[in-house]
Amino acid sequence: MLKGVLMRKAECLLCILILLGAAPAASQAVLPTPTPGVGALGVENANYALEFDGVNDWLDMNDLNIPGDFTIEAWVFLMGGIINASDAIVGQVGLGQDINCHDRRWRYYAGTSLPDIVVAQTLQDFSEWTHIAITRQSGTMKLYINGVLESSGYWTQPFIPKAIARGNDCYGTCGFLEGRMDEIRIWEIARSHEEVYENRLHPVNETEFGLVAYWRFDEGEGQIAHDISGTGNDAPLGQSTLPEQSDPRWVLSDIPGWVNEIPTPGATRTPTASRTPTPTFTPVDQPPSQPSVNILPDLPKTNDDLFCQAGGSVDPEGNDVTLSYAWYRDGVQIEVEGFGPVTGPSLSHVFTAKGQTIECRVTPFDGAVEGPFGSDSVVIRNSPPTAPGVRILPEKPNPNVGLAVLITQESIDPDGDFVTYVFQWFESTDGVSWTLRPEVSGNLIPFVQGQPEISNLYTQGAEFWRVDVIPVDLSKREKALLETNPSALDGKALTVGEIGTARVYILPDLDGNGVVDAGDLLRLLPLWGKSKQELGPDLQQVYFDTTEPGNSAIGPEHLFKLLVKDWREGG
Repeated sequence: MLKGVLMRKAECLLCILILLGAAPAASQAVLPTPTPGVGALGVENANYALEFDGVNDWLDMNDLNIPGDFTIEAWVFLMGGIINASDAIVGQVGLGQDINCHDRRWRYYAGTSLPDIVVAQTLQDFSEWTHIAITRQSGTMKLYINGVLESSGYWTQPFIPKAIARGNDCYGTCGFLEGRMDEIRIWEIARSHEEVYENRLHPVNETEFGLVAYWRFDEGEGQIAHDISGTGNDAPLGQSTLPEQSDPRWVLSDIPGWVNEIPTPGATRTPTASRTPTPTFTPVDQPPSQPSVNILPDLPKTNDDLFCQAGGSVDPEGNDVTLSYAWYRDGVQIEVEGFGPVTGPSLSHVFTAKGQTIECRVTPFDGAVEGPFGSDSVVIRNSPPTAPGVRILPEKPNPNVGLAVLITQESIDPDGDFVTYVFQWFESTDGVSWTLRPEVSGNLIPFVQGQPEISNLYTQGAEFWRVDVIPVDLSKREKALLETNPSALDGKALTVGEIGTARVYILPDLDGNGVVDAGDLLRLLPLWGKSKQELGPDLQQVYFDTTEPGNSAIGPEHLFKLLVKDWREGG
């Protein structure tokens, strides 16, 4: 606003000097006198456009605050090596709203905490003129590309643009469009589909009803892009009223099919300083209500297919309501290459990966108009790794050998994460009740992997040993910590998979020769008839159960028990 005031004061001063016959000083630049109907490029009655370099070219404008219905239109010709969110038509400059071309799709961006309100399906290419239009009526927004409806959404917050060819600062290349723009029109009414389509290839009357800003860019020269709508929102080129290298430059516009004349004048209106929106026409057919949406499962993992439940949309006129489904991955609509967007209430897990936010938008339609869409979103959670295949070697151990874990089938992580293992060893005298041996076992908290091998110092005859192998998936960063500083993983919320387990029976080699044979039976002779309480702890574990009383004596049944144990374990 201050730039406009200063310029108008300067213009008035220049007029006074001319009337008084004052000549400019020799050191002052003499402004050229434009020929009527001829722009700076010397072409009479030409149609001009503005070209922006994508670095720091933009047009400042007075704030427009449109709380209700609106229409924004513009012709855009993108240039350069990349198309991204910096290529914005109008924007709020760092405060959240703009119309930009993120990943080659035009969209209405409402801020980082919200999904895009409308997103085009058609991909934008370089070096081609494209007409972009976004309308809003009673909260329902529609995006048109070259007059064709591309997307619908729902948004009720005020539209407050502050700049032309500039979006949110420091996103992409700091929010400046690289390309050309022409015929920017802002209305405080929702233009119909027919009006958008039929009026895109010619100018409109500056006194059209609802028009609150209109930059034709047909000056062809100078430091001001004039708003001819009557609301006086003239936009200085660049950051001052003085010519600078960073200013956008005037070029001839070559929109295909453009007719540079107004075919039929529209109805006139008297603009007001406050631009209070006039109530719009209420359609006969009211849109259906917003549906409720819920994605199942609520906490999906990588291999889970998703299903979108939706319902509850009601049409005020009682018409049947049909629902259309659109799926988005991190804010971008999911597509099957060569077949267009994914539709329907189901989404296969092949389209998802760990950490992605998946959204389902459901739009109701009563046969004539669409209602506001409902949506739900979920975050794909980390999937646990599969159970490993596990064996203990040797399979028929004697007390004089150690035990080692053999992974016969590696654990697989569905997310492609690195998998490591935690080993936990247990011993038992009966194969039913197990005791953890912590000195050779690992833990999750604090994180200790444990031993994949144990010495024969821990084992003795007629014992059962079991190992549980717990798969744990690690990110790249966590893998690096495991290799350099495993204690740094303590307390982290690690994802564990299904446990692989194996067990063996330590053969009762009583004479210590490493073989279970007749010598072991001869070793029994001096013990025959001995009571449990007469034997040491080691021999008590070999011959007696813990439940047997102390006066129980070794007899045939205890020898038979040893043979049965050996037979069951494959001895």
